[in-house]
Amino acid sequence: MQTLRMELDKALLFCLNDDRIDARDLEKLVGKSREDAVWSVAEAVARRNSVEAMELVGDLMNSGTYPLVILTLIIRQFRHLLQARLLWEDAGCPTFRGVNAFRNGVGSTFESGRFGGGADDVTTIHPFATFKKFEMAVHHDPADLARMMGRLRRADRDAKTGASAGAREVLEELILDLCTTARGRAA
Repeated sequence: MQTLRMELDKALLFCLNDDRIDARDLEKLVGKSREDAVWSVAEAVARRNSVEAMELVGDLMNSGTYPLVILTLIIRQFRHLLQARLLWEDAGCPTFRGVNAFRNGVGSTFESGRFGGGADDVTTIHPFATFKKFEMAVHHDPADLARMMGRLRRADRDAKTGASAGAREVLEELILDLCTTARGRAA
């Protein structure tokens, strides 16, 4: 309860000259969770919206998230998409609408830990997050996702070894490349 009071006090101080606190104020103060923000980046890339993707990456970096952390989370998101697409195909490409239809249909066809378990395995994350990955993955060709994973691996190597520019520049170039090579339909 003490933590909640301290956070409310911060919000009040942040908006001291305003009559009320709205969602945008809290967004500026707290920021989105990194995982949610990176999922938004992945969605923007899938829609080929480089402006939105770059703005989201900029917001993450401005809030203190290191480029390598962002890159790692983006790699995880696209790994999940590729895994989901492969599982969906293994299940016979069934249609599903909504999380319950997914859970009772394609979601019941695979075992947890299919890709080694842990956070990098789409079958071991929260069921709703798994559903969202499948929902987006069905709009992508697995070959395109595999090519994107190759580009992500190269960016990861370049950012960690300093083979080209700094990590920030590698990340920004990656986002632009992915937005121009993403061939999936808008999610």
